[in-house]
Amino acid sequence: MSKIGQIMQHFSTHGSITCWEAIDKYGIRSLSSIVHTLRTRGVQIRSEWTELPDGDNGRCTKQVKYVYKNVDDRQLSLFKEFGY
Repeated sequence: MSKIGQIMQHFSTHGSITCWEAIDKYGIRSLSSIVHTLRTRGVQIRSEWTELPDGDNGRCTKQVKYVYKNVDDRQLSLFKEFGY
């Protein structure tokens, strides 16, 4: 399955993804590029900034979380196009 297909499958089952999840689960380091491609093809994805604890130093790290919006018929056809 293509990287785009993997991310679309993740969206359909989990609803959102972070860069760390994409790296950890799929080895994908270019999540922002994939999200951009999906957006240009009409997939509705919003970006939310989140903060995560950064180890034991008491500081936080900011990261973007991409949230997939509701699926419609057009987006379902995109799932098929990308092999999901």
